[in-house]
Amino acid sequence: VRNTDDMIVQNCLTLLKSELNQLFPTIKPAKMPNLSAAVLRKQLARLDEFNERRMINAERLTNQLSDIDEKEVKLPKISSDVKNTFTRYVVRVDKGLRDQLIDELLKRGVDAQKLYYYIKGLLPELSSRRHPNAEALSDSLIALPNHPLLADADVESISSAFHEALEAM
Repeated sequence: VRNTDDMIVQNCLTLLKSELNQLFPTIKPAKMPNLSAAVLRKQLARLDEFNERRMINAERLTNQLSDIDEKEVKLPKISSDVKNTFTRYVVRVDKGLRDQLIDELLKRGVDAQKLYYYIKGLLPELSSRRHPNAEALSDSLIALPNHPLLADADVESISSAFHEALEAM
């Protein structure tokens, strides 16, 4: 996945320079097998249910992690004015702590992931100006698992592991 991400970023940079002959073949046309299409149709019929479950998971995670000092970890804000389906539950940690915290979470069985790690390499190619906010975010965002198959006990485990990981640092 990381190699594909790197190739996509390289393609974006190449397209910006109008060098079409140097593109990586990152996307290959393909036909979806009938079985996959049938499964997908069933899944799409349940999209609202799945999104509702993600929102419930996000609310529970936010409640269970709300005792963490906001100077250490910034949780996503849940607003009644905005419908966020939380396809990812993203937290922000202090610069420099992200990789260590992800390692601690992985040790505890939580599939935490870096987000937008490639932004710092992409920004200088896009603009001669500095983008300190984007650069800071690229070093500090962590995506915690949030999908419709998470049971309440799974959300509790993620929360407990997050607390333990912070204490271990």
